[in-house]
Amino acid sequence: MFKILVIFLFINCAANAQSGSWTNFSAKGTLNDKWSIFTDDQLRSWQFYDHFYYYELETGVNYNVDKNFVITGAMGKYRTFTNTGNFKQPVTGKEFRTWLQLVFAQQVSRLYFDHRIRIEQRWLTAAYKNRFRYRLNVRVPINHKTIDDKSVYVNANEEIFLGAKAPFFEQNRVFGGIGFRSNKHLTLQGGYINQFDYSLQKRFAKGYVQLSVILTGDLKKKMISPKAL
Repeated sequence: MFKILVIFLFINCAANAQSGSWTNFSAKGTLNDKWSIFTDDQLRSWQFYDHFYYYELETGVNYNVDKNFVITGAMGKYRTFTNTGNFKQPVTGKEFRTWLQLVFAQQVSRLYFDHRIRIEQRWLTAAYKNRFRYRLNVRVPINHKTIDDKSVYVNANEEIFLGAKAPFFEQNRVFGGIGFRSNKHLTLQGGYINQFDYSLQKRFAKGYVQLSVILTGDLKKKMISPKAL
């Protein structure tokens, strides 16, 4: 655990001074072999852990078709503030979103791939929009042959965002970092993400140091059996 925290600290120190921060907290609770529920929350700052300007709160349900194919339905709340202070008014963006997601996983030797396809329905402040997203993610274990308990791994992904109207291409994200799976309940991950936004009016790129905490629990063990009543 100490070694991975040192790695995270190195990533933070090595990041460009103009980078923002991007913090994720994810938790999943397994209901049975097929169903699980989750929350995925996010906080972003324009500077490194200063000038917090964005948050999102998401929740949904997963259905495991099999071990390599998962279907997700979810919804989320999103808020964007003025980026010259911490949650500074006025709010510049309000959004409610629902989506359907498909994830296909595969393993080739030491490489773990997953393909994530997401179709979003977005209710913004002054408009409704649909959006399509595709992300290719790959993980490679470093100290073990497989990603298991006490595994350190390299993680990289790229995601594209396409709108329903021209010019269609809206956004691209590229991430690279290192993760540590402590056990089946806790995974930590740190790295750097670059987000490129495109519109007919402007093109803009922003880099963030990203830290993620991922929790997984078995909720069915917490349920009270009718025989115990």
